[in-house]
Amino acid sequence: MGAFRLKELQEGGVVRRVPLSNCGLVYELTPYGRSIEPIVLALGRWGFQAMGDPEPGDVITADSLTMALHTAFMADRAVDAEYELHVGDVALRASVREGELRVAQIAPPAPPVGGSLPDAEPDAVIVAGPGVRHLIGGEVTPAEALAQDIVAVVRGEESWLDSFATTFHIARLKVGSMT
Repeated sequence: MGAFRLKELQEGGVVRRVPLSNCGLVYELTPYGRSIEPIVLALGRWGFQAMGDPEPGDVITADSLTMALHTAFMADRAVDAEYELHVGDVALRASVREGELRVAQIAPPAPPVGGSLPDAEPDAVIVAGPGVRHLIGGEVTPAEALAQDIVAVVRGEESWLDSFATTFHIARLKVGSMT
């Protein structure tokens, strides 16, 4: 069924197959497929409001963490930086330059989709548990997140966590009465 849907998406001009050198192939969004990205990210921000903490046994994948970073990315407030983020077995490099975000997977090892890792060392290496969502949601400050062991900056200045929290933030929705 998944292959059938990919074929339909490809025929509809939403995705295209891209060969990877010596690694097989991947599917990537076409410009037409990318045009729905703002809607998908808005849905992610909306869903974040009701999302609770992960349960024991819930798995955080590189894809889910990448999507979370893109969903929380605030281009208009972004601070240029190189962040390396570790959550469980997943490690990502988030490169922020001039209001643009690029995310590369470090671990688990994966083919280099979308280019290679930046050559420069990251400004900060941040190790976090699933509670990092409380920092992104503004429920705790960076200082509180450090004090409560929600995150640790294991390389670089702790002040980079302030920049991270400014760059990756999902504000609480203000919802009026439903009655």
